[in-house]
Formats: sequence, structure tokens, C-alpha cells
Amino acid sequence: MFGLLKTFVAVYDAQNFTKASRHLYLSQSAVSNQISSLGKNIGNHSF
Repeated sequence: MFGLLKTFVAVYDAQNFTKASRHLYLSQSAVSNQISSLGKNIGNHSF
């Protein structure tokens, strides 16, 4: 769960999935999947 929150913070800070993915050394699709997973974990499917 900590990794998902770290990804969320990176996207929030960058205001952009691509920039966040570069910062995290992940692909954009991996970042997107992690944000989706976080949304499911907290019960909000609006991500």
C-alpha cells in the first residue's frame, strides 16, 4: 500500500502521469495501474 501512496503523491506533485512515471522510473501504464489499484483499495472507482 505504501508504494501506491508514493505513486499517488508523485502524480499529484507532477500533475501529470508521464512526468510522475519518469520520476518513479516506471512506465506510464504502470503508474496508471497503480493509481487504479489504489482507487479500488480505498473503495473509490473514480480514479
